[in-house]
Amino acid sequence: MSQSQLVFVLAGAATAIIVGWVANWVRASTESRQWEREKLHDAYENFLAAHEHMVTLFGRTLGTKQTDLAMGWRDVHERAARMQLLAPPEIVAAGENLIKALVVYQVDSEAFTRMALATAKDPDEWDDAIEQIFGDASQKHADAKAAFIEAARADLLQRTRSWMALQSDRLQPSVESSLKRFRRSPKQ
Repeated sequence: MSQSQLVFVLAGAATAIIVGWVANWVRASTESRQWEREKLHDAYENFLAAHEHMVTLFGRTLGTKQTDLAMGWRDVHERAARMQLLAPPEIVAAGENLIKALVVYQVDSEAFTRMALATAKDPDEWDDAIEQIFGDASQKHADAKAAFIEAARADLLQRTRSWMALQSDRLQPSVESSLKRFRRSPKQ
């Protein structure tokens, strides 16, 4: 084997190693982004599920045990903590706002339930102020939930678009380089 052939073989081997390393890095980066997006989706979904469980418990205020409420709140906070590890600050803030609205909703829900029970015994006990307070708390809670869902949706959509753009950018040059090589190759 001549010296020029040896140089070409070594250059080809070096190119193959570099291309393999770059391809492996690209694949690992893509898999990492996809994993992150899936974990965020799960964190958002689990946080909302724990939140909905608490709303259900509030609907059964009279039949709900304190231990059930304590376990529900623990679950909400655990899922919020997991989300804080993965999510950007604006999503964490929206989640914290939802928790605050949920606390107010719980307190006002209990007051509203007590008033409804008292009114069942004596219709003159109805208090329009409590009804208004509960209505405001319900609206603030619904707004906070909608804001969280919209922020989470926007984050996941942006991550999906970013990932798809990255995929497209990685795919496009390889297609173009293949076409260039094809055009440069001698006709047979």
